[in-house]
Amino acid sequence: MTGSSAGLRASLFDYSFMVSDGRNSRTFAQTVATFSKSGVLLPEFEMRPEGIMQKLGEMFVHKNITFDSHPGFSRHYQLRSSEEDKTRELFGPDLLAFLEGLDPKKKWRLEGGAETLIVYRMGKRVKPNEFRTFLEETSSLASSFLSLGGVRKSANQETKT
Repeated sequence: MTGSSAGLRASLFDYSFMVSDGRNSRTFAQTVATFSKSGVLLPEFEMRPEGIMQKLGEMFVHKNITFDSHPGFSRHYQLRSSEEDKTRELFGPDLLAFLEGLDPKKKWRLEGGAETLIVYRMGKRVKPNEFRTFLEETSSLASSFLSLGGVRKSANQETKT
């Protein structure tokens, strides 16, 4: 489904994928919301709940971006990006405080790049009668994220202003 919500272009869809180790396979399915806003330029990033497997991986590969100023965020979420400086600029104090306030039991995952923010919960599919609630919740999250974050304007937008 496509349309608009909270002043953003929005799409909702179910996405599934299979992970296999050669002997066993597992299928994951979730409902995904994407939000786009013209003129927004997000660095490529992935934010997901911090779990025991991520903490173990962190011991061997130090790719998680942490914020000493917001230990609650760094305790609950793992943030990765190949564009660390731009991602740190995006995740400013106001956005970090907002994200710290999210219910950690919801286990939101956010991904971004260019003009698009992706919001979902891993392995959670939304029933059709819950779509409106999911759209309202994710569009509110996306709107707050984009208004609080240090979002850069795209080159096209900068020349217009």
